[in-house]
Amino acid sequence: MDDKGGGTAESIILGFTAWIWLLPFSSLYSGKGVDEIINGVFQLSITSGAILLAFLTLATSILGVIGEKISFIFEKVVVGPTSSPRHWYTKRVQKLTTDDWYAAQERIWSSPQAYKEFVGARLGVHLSRTLFINSAIALAIFACARVACVWYRHFNLIFGVAVIALIFSLISWWISTGFYLGIVRVAGDIENRRKSEKTASQTSAPSSEA
Repeated sequence: MDDKGGGTAESIILGFTAWIWLLPFSSLYSGKGVDEIINGVFQLSITSGAILLAFLTLATSILGVIGEKISFIFEKVVVGPTSSPRHWYTKRVQKLTTDDWYAAQERIWSSPQAYKEFVGARLGVHLSRTLFINSAIALAIFACARVACVWYRHFNLIFGVAVIALIFSLISWWISTGFYLGIVRVAGDIENRRKSEKTASQTSAPSSEA
C-alpha cells in the first residue's frame, strides 16, 4: 500500500520540519544569529510581513512536498518496495502478507472510520521520516560549516537540537510505522472476518430453506 500525496495542509505541516536546517543555513549565509533573523522578521511592516508570510507559507508547502518525496524514496531504498520488502523488514516489522494488504485496502476505502485512522497513522509516519531527513540535512550543513571553519552564535545549541531531533525522529519513525502497520493489520482482519461471515450466511441460507 504505497503512500499517496496528501493535501496542502499536510504539505505545510511536513514543511515545518525543514526549518530545523533553514534557520541555521540562513544564519550561515547572512552572517547573523538566528535570534537576529527572527527579530528582523518581527520588525517588518504589516505589508512586508504579509508578503513574507505568504511566501514562507508557499515555500514551506513546497519544502514539505519535496521533503516527503525524498524521505519516501529513502524509506524504499532501506526497506525495499511495498510489493516485495526486504526480508529483515518483513520478519521484524511488517509481518503482513499481500492478501492482508488487499483486505485492509478494501476495509480502509469502504469505511470512513477506518480511513480516518489510516490517514492519521500515515501522517505520523510522514512526519517522523521527513523530520529525520531534514535533521540529517541540518547535521550535514553543520558538518560543512565546521569543515569551512564557520562559527556563529548559538551554534552548539542548534547543533544539539538537530541531534536530538534526529534521534527522536528515528525512534518516532519506528514506533509510528508499527502503529501504522497495526492499523492495517486490524483493518484486514475485520474485512476478512466480514467476508467469512457473509460467505457462511450465504452457504447456510439454502440449507435453512430446504
